[in-house]
Amino acid sequence: MLAAGAFAAPALAIEHSGTFIQVPGRAPIYRVIGGAAIHVLSCAPLGGCPGVVKVPNLSGYAATPANGAYMRIADGSQAGWIGVFIGGAAIHLDSCAPLKGCPGDVNIDSGGAAAYISAHPTPAHGSFIRIANGSQAGWIGEIIGGSAIHVDSCTPLGGCPGATNVDAGGAADYIAAHPTPANGSFMRIADGPRAGEIGVFVGGAPLHVDSCVPLDGCLGDVNIDSGGGDAVIAAHPTPTNGSFVLVSGGADAGVIARSAGGALLPLTNCGAIGGCSGWVELDSGGYQDYTAEHPIPVDGTLLLGLPSNTTWEILAGQRVPAPASSSAVALNDATVDAIPLAPAKTSGTGTSQLRNGRHHRHLRQLQVPLSIGWHWNRDRTQMRKLVVGRLPHHVRIRISCSGHGCRRNASAATARGVDTLLSALLRHVFASGDRILIVISAPHRSAERVLVVIRYGRKPLMTRLR
Repeated sequence: MLAAGAFAAPALAIEHSGTFIQVPGRAPIYRVIGGAAIHVLSCAPLGGCPGVVKVPNLSGYAATPANGAYMRIADGSQAGWIGVFIGGAAIHLDSCAPLKGCPGDVNIDSGGAAAYISAHPTPAHGSFIRIANGSQAGWIGEIIGGSAIHVDSCTPLGGCPGATNVDAGGAADYIAAHPTPANGSFMRIADGPRAGEIGVFVGGAPLHVDSCVPLDGCLGDVNIDSGGGDAVIAAHPTPTNGSFVLVSGGADAGVIARSAGGALLPLTNCGAIGGCSGWVELDSGGYQDYTAEHPIPVDGTLLLGLPSNTTWEILAGQRVPAPASSSAVALNDATVDAIPLAPAKTSGTGTSQLRNGRHHRHLRQLQVPLSIGWHWNRDRTQMRKLVVGRLPHHVRIRISCSGHGCRRNASAATARGVDTLLSALLRHVFASGDRILIVISAPHRSAERVLVVIRYGRKPLMTRLR
């Protein structure tokens, strides 16, 4: 197990930062930055590498610069780019102002910088990053699989040793570029009632591991405090669609499953979908636990059966035919066929109603009663009647539609134009798979957001979004 922040500290270098060094009899020239020897590819932008010091070898120098050292690119299209070293990686800075001007920054040629950055794209597991300024000043994240996971408390993590300041802009850029840990990274909860629990990241979600034995001991697992761990689990409860899992050990050993709508669906043939590359190993117990909690894909999930090239939509645990969609998850036909087929009834009439719900005690929630009458026949659905409850003054309604049957992408109106806007929807024929989002807003109110999903041969599903 890698303890929090436990990457090797750099060895004491003989020469100080900024010095050029070379081993006699060897061509490469290096520049010392934060105790490490960084290979220089061209001396031209560095003033010819003046004062090169001959050293017997590089054994006194670290493989990566110390936390908090600064590197500046001297030439090329990125001339002036500055990065601060954290866990061996150079994190780009937007501004040196909150970092006391980036003292001691060392110039390096663009070729040498590019080579180093390519070899060290993300900080080492267990490194800590701290935002130095702005509204999130003091925010600390721990690096797991390249992603900075927010830390609620440093107490169970040994105080977050080596936490390095980064300006708010640079931190935001890095976090946006690395939103979730890399597949196969391990996270261990360090404290609280779940202390010791381990999860392996699959498609951004940490799936609970029952046993590390078949997973090579969960090498490289990183401790996270319970608050930070719980937040990751809540934000990413299921893997992204299309992720692969390979079950190791136990009765399910060798099973490869693909994520679709939150469920892990076992495949019988990877060849039909062009292979199952990028799978992440999960122990049998963890796999069984997950599939017990997520047995079927959520409503609205689109599946593409191959080689038949047939698209299906999941509704109430059953599959119904659906129009082709680029968002459908590819599975072999045998896997899709294991999901029950919906009854043959394909036409009818009905009304979707949305009544006032419970008001949030802290927010003035705008809730508008809504009733829509429908007629549907197979993959075509028509809106026959639309009744909207009393609207407040200064209301604004925006309606957006995505799908093959949508007449336009979006339209909006204020109170005076509401009737015209809504009447345009009547008698319009929507296609299966269309998604209609109705947003009703008013000043000083939390907006009402209603999603309508057009379904094959069934009454559309209308839900209030939170």
